[in-house]
Amino acid sequence: MTTIEIPSSIDRPRFGLSRLERRYWLALLSMAAIDLFLSAVFLQLSGKLWIIALRVPEVFVFLVVLTLAGGYRIFGPIRHFLRTGNGAAAAQERAARLGPMTTKWVIAVSILFTIWSFFIAPFVIFDVEMTREIMFILIGRALAWIVLLPYVAIFAVKEYLRHLRRVLFDRYGMVVPPGRAMLGRKMALILLGGAIVPAASIAITLTLVPEISPITGQPRTVVIATTLIGAATALALAFWATERSTTAAFRTLLGGMRRAQSGDLGSPVPIETDDELGRLGEGFNALTQALADARIETERKEEERDIAANRFHEAQKRDALGRLAAGVAHDFNNILAIIVMNSTMAQKRCADDEIAQKRMAEVLTAAGRGRDLISQILDFARDKQVDHETFDLVENVRETVALIGDTLARDVEIDLLLPDTSLHIAGDTTGLHQVLANLMINAVHAMPGERAHLSIIVGTITSDGGRAEGLRAKVGSETSLIVYEESEEGTAHALLGILEPGIHARLSVRDNGTGMSAETLRSVFNPYFTTKEVGKGTGLGLAAVAGIVEAHGGGIHVRTKPGDGTRFEIFIPCERKDEGNGPHITDG
Repeated sequence: MTTIEIPSSIDRPRFGLSRLERRYWLALLSMAAIDLFLSAVFLQLSGKLWIIALRVPEVFVFLVVLTLAGGYRIFGPIRHFLRTGNGAAAAQERAARLGPMTTKWVIAVSILFTIWSFFIAPFVIFDVEMTREIMFILIGRALAWIVLLPYVAIFAVKEYLRHLRRVLFDRYGMVVPPGRAMLGRKMALILLGGAIVPAASIAITLTLVPEISPITGQPRTVVIATTLIGAATALALAFWATERSTTAAFRTLLGGMRRAQSGDLGSPVPIETDDELGRLGEGFNALTQALADARIETERKEEERDIAANRFHEAQKRDALGRLAAGVAHDFNNILAIIVMNSTMAQKRCADDEIAQKRMAEVLTAAGRGRDLISQILDFARDKQVDHETFDLVENVRETVALIGDTLARDVEIDLLLPDTSLHIAGDTTGLHQVLANLMINAVHAMPGERAHLSIIVGTITSDGGRAEGLRAKVGSETSLIVYEESEEGTAHALLGILEPGIHARLSVRDNGTGMSAETLRSVFNPYFTTKEVGKGTGLGLAAVAGIVEAHGGGIHVRTKPGDGTRFEIFIPCERKDEGNGPHITDG
């Protein structure tokens, strides 16, 4: 069951009826109104207006009580929806059929009323003598009344239906489907009910009715004048209702076309008529929806093409780099081996020469850097498979921090928070060592001044799949692309990797250095990008970190802000036996 919240300030019931229901009842009461109006005109022309009181009971019984009783039942699903917000589908279906159902009911009521008023009441109540002339008079009057009464009600209801469809669309977003009516039939009905039938009634009156009516004693010109006034009133109402609905439908379609032309394809137009114009509006909504779906599909395919192109370009770069590295690595390592061997021998022979010892140490250091550079290029370019061996991440981190702290971070205050128990993961010990070493070295370089502080924390985190679903929605189901976000406060975030549900080791490295701008963060994982001075960085560190973490099925979260430092969080899947180790949080 569909429930729609009803606006509290709109359509409040009065006398137990909502505004839309009251307007529907007023449209139905148009039959009683036109009957009393024409009766008043006839009696006024006859000089016997007081006799109208004799018609009030039958008008009340047939054209008020009986008409509204049927209308109350017909309007039921719409009334229930307007009052409770429940049953939107039933209300929509009834709104689409309200016109035909009401038409059938008012025709039935008018037939009963006409039979009573012209063929039963005159003989039973008023004891009129049945003669040939009187029967012709009654038939002529009945012919006009049996058409004019439902004719007026039908067009009053059609104008009401236009209003109802618009209100349901504006207030509740409900598009009522069109009916099977046709404009040609409406025009034929206007001519038939407003001109041809009254003309036939007048012709019968002129041909078969005497100059003075034997029933009322009034000249037949009074009857003809009353019929002409009724026909003119009905025709005016019919043309007014048809013109309003047609104009409103064209205006709505033109407005929808202008919105579609400006690029707004997501807003349907209300269907305000039950004829060809309504079906045209329905087709327009279907067309704009198809265009909107096609645009969404095109945008999705373009995004997929962009992702595929990025992957292809990354693969090309890695392939080219791998070929280059593979081609020169062997020969370059041989050269480095010769340099290292001869430098070591030279050190031993120049043991007493302090200056020579220093120069040879610098040569050996440079050779070591060259060997590390080749190793980084190969690791990044060839996407080598991780040798999954189980090891203790806590011990790995402790050893790495001790090594880097004693060599490159002597002037940095390091806070190391490790769990009391071991934290086992399956992966590459050397690769995880390289990850933490790169992050620590970058952090040291980002803290050039005094009070350099580095915080390293190891714990676990539970991923329930929420982050994974969020990233999949942004970058696709399987991709190595990175999601970048920026908060209003200027904090930039980068998310790499999709974490599946489960327990993950969480390695956090946070510094109080200069931080990065959002523009810089968008480039840090690109190969050969560096913010360091020439000779102090290759730009492969974070690219290698990203490759190692992805090879372990993990993820990276970077948080940074200029002047507020940077925090790297590395997530690596844990073995199940370590689910309860370390500081533990839940990640959605």
